[in-house]
Amino acid sequence: SMPTCYRKKPRAFPNKKNPCKCSFECIWSSRVEMKIPVKQMQKQTEYYLSSHVCGYPLSIFIIVVNEFCERFSYYGMRAVLVLYFKYFLRWDDDTATAIYHSFVAVCYLTPIFGAIIADSWLGKFKTIFSLSIVYTIGQAVMAVKSPGPCHGRVKVYDCIKHKVFICFRALSMIGLLLIAIGTGGIKPCVSAFGGDQFEDNQQRSRFFSIFYLSINAGSLLSTVITPILRGMNGRVTCTHSLIPGQFGISTQPCDMEEKLENSKEDPWKHRQNV
Repeated sequence: SMPTCYRKKPRAFPNKKNPCKCSFECIWSSRVEMKIPVKQMQKQTEYYLSSHVCGYPLSIFIIVVNEFCERFSYYGMRAVLVLYFKYFLRWDDDTATAIYHSFVAVCYLTPIFGAIIADSWLGKFKTIFSLSIVYTIGQAVMAVKSPGPCHGRVKVYDCIKHKVFICFRALSMIGLLLIAIGTGGIKPCVSAFGGDQFEDNQQRSRFFSIFYLSINAGSLLSTVITPILRGMNGRVTCTHSLIPGQFGISTQPCDMEEKLENSKEDPWKHRQNV
């Protein structure tokens, strides 16, 4: 075995018997023994147990729950979006279909910009945190109540030409754009950020299985539950009341991330981009 430098006993210069070229005492690597105090070992054990769930870091649990809520919010809102366009914004079938597919297309184009921002500027965590706030603002804009002129026995023509209703349409488009930026921007970052929470020698395959299970579970549940809730009152008008509920679900992961970011002990692991 080769001699290694041990930093416990510093020395100014090496001697002839021990050919070490640093200013520290050299010992043989086979004789090195790591002695950790009992209290320090207890603290490390307590920290490991408090920061791990089922053998995985606590941050993994938060990422999985966050992704489930985000997918539930997105697909639940998208399930009633065409009805929302037709019966609240008073668009015809062609216009509602065109705007719906444009919204979906933008949602799948923005991941390119999210990946560029994460790799070259903000990093994964700040990108996810910032765009989650944008996502939340978009859900809040979509949760605004419909203006008064479109309720009651008001003619459709008068309702559409009303200035307040025109502003409401514009706000809805802004909300959809913010949602598209938020949901698309965080899409390429979350799975990569989850992989960063593991050490190099830890198994990641099970995490990605659970991660994609949470995505599909959130999508399936929201797609099934939202039409059921809409049909409980037997009318389409209750679809608008679902959006604030979905918005409330989507804000919970943002609150958890904000609290963790402001805490003294950062549970997240950040890796430099190579």
